[in-house]
Amino acid sequence: MRTEDIVNKVFTRSFMGYDIEQVDRFLDDVIECLEAYEAEKREMLAAMEYLLGKLEKGQKLPLGEMRKAIEG
Repeated sequence: MRTEDIVNKVFTRSFMGYDIEQVDRFLDDVIECLEAYEAEKREMLAAMEYLLGKLEKGQKLPLGEMRKAIEG
């Protein structure tokens, strides 16, 4: 499931259904968390690509520089 799937989800209304505003607030919180996780994932993948590129070139990489790349 992607963030867009949650953003675009439409619920049908019923007489005894859920409080739509409460559902919307909950989904907003879920979307915020997913976006944060996706951003963190992109940062980690970029750090991995950077470190793998250094390794492929046979470049020595000090431990401190690896930590800096990983921590952003």
